[in-house]
Amino acid sequence: MPATATWPSISRLDDRGNVDAPAVISPQAVEGEVTVEAVENRQLRWIGIVGSLLLHASLLLVLAAWLLPRPPLDRVAVIETTMGSEDGAEKALDIAATESLDSAESDRPSERLFAVTASSTASVQPAEKLPAGLVAGINGDSGGSSGNGDGSVGFFGVKAEGMSFVFVVDYSGSMQGYRFSRARTELIRALGDFQPHQKFFVIFYNHRAQPMYVSGKRMRLMPASRTTLRRTRRWIDKQNAHGGTYPDVALKMALDMKPDVIFFLSDGEFPRTARTVAKEANKHGTIIHTIAFEFDGGQLVLKGIAEDNHGRYRFVK
Repeated sequence: MPATATWPSISRLDDRGNVDAPAVISPQAVEGEVTVEAVENRQLRWIGIVGSLLLHASLLLVLAAWLLPRPPLDRVAVIETTMGSEDGAEKALDIAATESLDSAESDRPSERLFAVTASSTASVQPAEKLPAGLVAGINGDSGGSSGNGDGSVGFFGVKAEGMSFVFVVDYSGSMQGYRFSRARTELIRALGDFQPHQKFFVIFYNHRAQPMYVSGKRMRLMPASRTTLRRTRRWIDKQNAHGGTYPDVALKMALDMKPDVIFFLSDGEFPRTARTVAKEANKHGTIIHTIAFEFDGGQLVLKGIAEDNHGRYRFVK
């Protein structure tokens, strides 16, 4: 006969010290103990799996942050803002951005950033080395709001006070090159002296008169607003010296606008009829200051025009 499995028995004493019947441990009780242990093992395995997943996820996040591309540092915007008022409102003007540096210059962001900073600061010159008028109104940013404060306007060292001014400037062939470049620079400097309540006009001349742009057919004195001054500077920069020298028409044109002051500049000889035209056309009592520019061949006529019209004559070397 096959052997029959026997289960151990445990005897217990009752309250009187008698031995009770032995207690038999059943197979179902043993199976219950095994099941609890298995559950605990499964729980431990799940905890291990979850912990492993969290660890790997953290490592993936760190790796992604390291490998993702960073924003390029090879472009820097340089903002230049000028605050002022035109018709009572403050405006921020002219935002310029530096061109992007060649990426081949440097592969490291820190080197590219240094290159941009160095090039930007190297191009800035001390303000005292620039002409005062240009500092006050380069590109028209601040012209018409600074000025001298007293309403005076200067041109090649000749200062005048008034509410309206006309510049009659030689741009004949003899003014080519450095002379005309210098004259334009001084003219732009003079525009920086204007206050918003003043008016002005510019006429270049050679054998013909070339007035500045006008919105209508009739030429008139223009208000020294920011917009007008900025546009005038750009127009001046586009002019080139050429042709002969005949200022009569330009002088008559300037006097017809009845300004308080005219600045008249020439670098050469021209017909004496200009003096007669200036004297006869000046019905408004306009003051005419004359400037001989780097050549005094026309000084007799220039001096005569200044004397006839209560102005000053100056020779500029």
